[in-house]
Amino acid sequence: MATQTLTAGSERGWDGVLWVVQAGLAGMFGVAGTVRAFEPISSLREGRLHWADASNEWWLRGSGYALMFVALALLLPGLIKLGERLVPMVATAMTLACVVSLAGHLIHRMPERIVEDVFIAATCGFVAWGRVFKTRV
Repeated sequence: MATQTLTAGSERGWDGVLWVVQAGLAGMFGVAGTVRAFEPISSLREGRLHWADASNEWWLRGSGYALMFVALALLLPGLIKLGERLVPMVATAMTLACVVSLAGHLIHRMPERIVEDVFIAATCGFVAWGRVFKTRV
């Protein structure tokens, strides 16, 4: 009986930690997506998205909407208790997307972005691992 209590308490602890991490990731992806989807191209070009121009506006806006969807997909299934298996799948997909982004930043010699890519990929990987192996989905 004591073992079950310890396991249930441990799972609750993991669940709490994963919720905090998921909320942080969702906030980050939500803000990045909103900026990409709704900011004028000229202000994006002056900032960190130097590649943004009118010729690839559809790609920029589409990636913004996709990031907003990722933010919702990290939080909504757990909040409404429907489709909770979506969370580790989305986290895994974002881990892979960050690895691809990392490769692009390595190729284009952008070392300042590499640390960000590694951090986000590791955090998304942690959520995927935790939701599959540490808490019941």
